[in-house]
Amino acid sequence: MRSGQDFLRNIVISRRYAKALFEVGLDESKTESFLEELKIFVSILSKVKPLSFILQQQDLSFKTKTDVIASVCKETGLSRTMMHFIAILVKIKRFCLLEGILSEYQKILDVLNKISAIEAKVADPAQIDLTKERIEKIIFNLLGKKSTCKVLVDPSIIGGVVLKMGDFVLDSSVTGRLKKMREELL
Repeated sequence: MRSGQDFLRNIVISRRYAKALFEVGLDESKTESFLEELKIFVSILSKVKPLSFILQQQDLSFKTKTDVIASVCKETGLSRTMMHFIAILVKIKRFCLLEGILSEYQKILDVLNKISAIEAKVADPAQIDLTKERIEKIIFNLLGKKSTCKVLVDPSIIGGVVLKMGDFVLDSSVTGRLKKMREELL
C-alpha cells in the first residue's frame, strides 16, 4: 500500500510546484513558454540519460549541478526563470518529480485555456494521426473548444476506437461490441 500512497503524495507535491511555476508564468506573461521549456528539459533528460543521474548525485556539489543546469539552459535557450526553477528542484531533492510537474502544469494550462484532454485507443498504428485529427476536429465542432488527443495503440480492441474524456468512456471497438452482444444474449 505504501507505493500507492507515495504515488498520490508525488502527484500532490508535483501539483504544488506546477502551480508555483504557473503563478510566476502569469506574473511574467510566460505561461505557454514555460510549458514549452519544461517539455524541452524533460525531452533532454530522456535523450541524455546521464544528465538526470548527475543532477541527483549526492556527492556532487550544488555549485557543480547549477553549472550543469546553466550550461544546458544556455545551450537550449531556456529562460533564467526556468534555470532557477530546475536548480531549486535539484537543491531540495525534488528533481525526480520534474515529469510529474510537467504533467500537472499542462493540466493547469488546459483548464485555463478550456482545452479538453481526450485519450483514444485504436488497434492499428497507421490510424494514429488520422484518428487524432478527426477527434480534435469533432470536439471543436461539437463543443466549440480545443482538445488535445492522445492516441494509444491497443491491438486487443481488434478494430474501432475507444474514447475517454474525463470519466466518460465511449467504446465503439469490435471487442466492446462483442462484449455487449454476449451480455445481451446471456
